[in-house]
This record gives sequence, structure tokens and C-alpha cells, in this order.
Amino acid sequence: MAPKYNVTVFENARIMLLEHVDFLAQVSVEAAERLMSQFDRAVERIGDNPYQFPIADDLDVPYLPPKLYRKCLFERRYKALFVV
Repeated sequence: MAPKYNVTVFENARIMLLEHVDFLAQVSVEAAERLMSQFDRAVERIGDNPYQFPIADDLDVPYLPPKLYRKCLFERRYKALFVV
């Protein structure tokens, strides 16, 4: 069995996610709950094997180093960026 990786969600990312969930809950509580559930599942999958996710080569942000970040897509339109 492969070792499990520790996943740290930075406070800024957690705050942004919770703000978005609060906003989404005003429209649909079900959608907000689904988003949180899918995020939790994405974090679990990253912890299981972060190398299953591709390098995020579609970043157009000059202050992020190229070929360092990986991406995990979840809930159809959200992207979690992470470094192993």
C-alpha cells in the first residue's frame, strides 16, 4: 500500500472556498453542500496519490513558477492547485 501524503489547505484558500460556499448557498444549499463534499473528496484523492494529477501547464500567472503546480479538477468547474 502506497504512503498517504499530508495535504495542507492554506488559510487563504479555505477562506475563499467558504466565502464561495456561503454565496452559493444563497442560491442552492444542495449545490453548496455538493461543492464542499467534492472539495473534501479532491483533497482525499490528492492525499492518496498526488502524482495522478497533471502538471498545471495552463496557468497564465507570471508569479507562479512553471511546471511546479499540479491541478485537480472537481465539481466540473473548480481547480485545486497544489505542490508535492
